[in-house]
Amino acid sequence: MPQSFPFSTRILVVGTEGALEYTFRVATNVQDRDSASHFFRLYKNDGGESEPTASAEDAYVAQFRYFAQCVAERQQPRLCPPEESCQVMQVMSALRQSADTGRVVALG
Repeated sequence: MPQSFPFSTRILVVGTEGALEYTFRVATNVQDRDSASHFFRLYKNDGGESEPTASAEDAYVAQFRYFAQCVAERQQPRLCPPEESCQVMQVMSALRQSADTGRVVALG
């Protein structure tokens, strides 16, 4: 990507009732998150749309704060437990392998 291309991420969750989209974009460096733009929208199957309210807290900071709190309190994380993180990494690895080979990759 060109050096001027902004750091961007997008999450799209599709469910039985509709779809939820979140987009994050920041100038040219993720460390400049104070100037970031956020887009959060819910698209319902009935054609309705809304913009749910979401925390303005920096997501990376919130993740690190939660992790540090779990360590300090010697608590297993309830949000995104290690087992789920491992499953996500297995899916990501299978996606990469499928993209590289052009074949379906079974999880298991």
